[in-house]
Amino acid sequence: MTESELDVIFASEKTQAVEYQGKKITLNQPRRIGKGDPGYGKKKFYVYVKNDRGNVVRVMFGDPNMEIRRDDPQRRKNYRSRHGCSNPGPKWKANYWSCRMWEAKKSVTDYTSSGLIRAFIRAINN
Repeated sequence: MTESELDVIFASEKTQAVEYQGKKITLNQPRRIGKGDPGYGKKKFYVYVKNDRGNVVRVMFGDPNMEIRRDDPQRRKNYRSRHGCSNPGPKWKANYWSCRMWEAKKSVTDYTSSGLIRAFIRAINN
């Protein structure tokens, strides 16, 4: 895979670095909440996005006590219909990101670590 092919694949994510509360962060890149991070034990993932006013906000989503069993087609179908994933709403709402985690043919790791995957593919090609 060439560098230009990787750019095309990851351009759809539209990640960009901005400043949020004095820290440089990446927009639209979900991450797992680690021990010691704010919200640990309350939610499973977080993502920084811009809301309708243009402000950067932190959206937390996912039940930390439940496993995502999205590989079973029947469970995925039920979850997506129950949560209205055909129209999940705007990016600054938790439902949008939860529904993305339940899409077919893409693992949760693909969403939470695309930067690591990109670096790995580059290392293999070089």
